[in-house]
Amino acid sequence: MTNQHCFQKNDGAAGLQLFAFEGQQVRTIIQGDEIWFAGKDVCEVFGDSNHRRSLGRVLEEDKTHFEIVTAGGKQNVIFINEAGLYDLLFSMRPERANSKGVQDAYPLETQRR
Repeated sequence: MTNQHCFQKNDGAAGLQLFAFEGQQVRTIIQGDEIWFAGKDVCEVFGDSNHRRSLGRVLEEDKTHFEIVTAGGKQNVIFINEAGLYDLLFSMRPERANSKGVQDAYPLETQRR
């Protein structure tokens, strides 16, 4: 079963932050020392229209749900951690997810600060 979190400012999360990649935005949440990426956003950046299928391939330990407020109200959104991000990218588009490209595209150390 997937982890479930209700996203609130007092739960140790640094807040919902937007990360721009190739002209598109990826929602991120930093909780403790771990950064979480909105799985659907990552899929959209890489042209994957079936995010549910792709995110279903990510290990349960590498994903969680955060309840966030969107224009449509509260939504239960799947977020993936760094390991889940790499797993997702390599399974979707190996030619675009070479190790240097992924490192350049996602400066994780900068996001953690």
